Amino acid sequence: MSERIYLAGLLLLIIALIAFVVVAASAEEQQWQQFVIEHDCRVISTDPGQTGTGVSTYQTGFPGVVITYPRSRTAWQCDDGVTYWR
Repeated sequence: MSERIYLAGLLLLIIALIAFVVVAASAEEQQWQQFVIEHDCRVISTDPGQTGTGVSTYQTGFPGVVITYPRSRTAWQCDDGVTYWR
């Protein structure tokens, strides 16, 4: 019985953490959109990112492949003279 309670509590904690991250990301995006309006920001460039690959070895000596997937970025020029990358 105590294992069930532990698992239920852990599941609730994970759900609450995911909900917190989603709400925080949404609030940050709303703040950015308000900033864009207030500072007359315009998109001036986009960077789609470039996938990288490589070969490595684990500490045990076995070979491994490394693949990186960077996020795309957008450059915004605002009336304060600053270029913001998001």
